[in-house]
Amino acid sequence: MTTLSEHPRVEYSYSYQDTPTGGDTDSLVIKLRCPGISSFKWCLKLYSLVLGGLGLLLSFIWVIFHLYVLSQTSLQELRQQRFLDIFLGLLLLLAMLSLLYGSYSQSSLFIIVFLASSLAVVIAYWCWYFYTKYAGGDYPVFEEEVGEIGCILTLLYTILILPIMLLYRSMEMLHTANTAQDEGRVRGKRKSPPAYEEGLAYPSL
Repeated sequence: MTTLSEHPRVEYSYSYQDTPTGGDTDSLVIKLRCPGISSFKWCLKLYSLVLGGLGLLLSFIWVIFHLYVLSQTSLQELRQQRFLDIFLGLLLLLAMLSLLYGSYSQSSLFIIVFLASSLAVVIAYWCWYFYTKYAGGDYPVFEEEVGEIGCILTLLYTILILPIMLLYRSMEMLHTANTAQDEGRVRGKRKSPPAYEEGLAYPSL
């Protein structure tokens, strides 16, 4: 009887890389990656809540103040201005309520309502300003001061609204991701119907 003895098999592998002489073989690679919008979404939400709360308070004070001024005003031109101020204050109050609820409940619809209504306030203010300046005759208002204040407020509005737009963008991205995930789950649950055989196979005797 012959016995076969198996010897361990040893394999060697060599690799050679030609490096230029005098070169710096040590290298440091630094990769920078900007964080996504979702990573600081809570900061945007907090900013929106604070801005909505402060805007709501200031809008309410604005409306109450102009109601008081309206009750003390007898000149017709100034009363028209006060009516416009009250209307814009109520519209801004609605915008801040929408921002407050939209940022709290993560509702993109109310964020859209805020953007539309606040932009309508800015447009209505400038329309009234140009009307009184060029087509409305001489109104006893300080047109230059009103124009300067309008420019400052418009610039401030543009700066303050940028984080709100980032929050709306993050909401839309989250909604798109959730929709795609739900569609994937629905497709995964759908299975093809079982294939039925034409005849039954009986075992042969």
